[in-house]
Amino acid sequence: MQIEFIDGDGKVRRVSAAHPFPMAGGGSGGGSGSVIYLLDSDPTDQGNAGDIAINTADGSLWGNLAGTWTESGNLTGPEGPQGPEGPQGPEGPQGPEGQAGADGQDATITPAAYVDPETGTVGDVINALIAVGLMADA
Repeated sequence: MQIEFIDGDGKVRRVSAAHPFPMAGGGSGGGSGSVIYLLDSDPTDQGNAGDIAINTADGSLWGNLAGTWTESGNLTGPEGPQGPEGPQGPEGPQGPEGQAGADGQDATITPAAYVDPETGTVGDVINALIAVGLMADA
């Protein structure tokens, strides 16, 4: 990736991993040097010609040319792919007791039916069990 900005002399400078931000000053050659500002918004009136500002909120890169800040690019790359699904979280606390349900209707009991294999007629299972002595009459 390469970034361009305008230095204090009005020259376009290209910055990359092989050519980092040029900084001057502090040595025997004199000069006040440039400052890199890390701001949470766009630069307004801070700094001097040749200074650089990075808006950390949106990644925009700014250069100060003769006292005027000019946006020269953005350091934010494209959105990356979605990451893997995270692990299952711990079980949560038990919820509150639910509301009571509505009253149901009384059930209607229908006697079970069977087919008499000898006659082919349909009969009541309970009466058939009583008739053969497998169940007592109430």
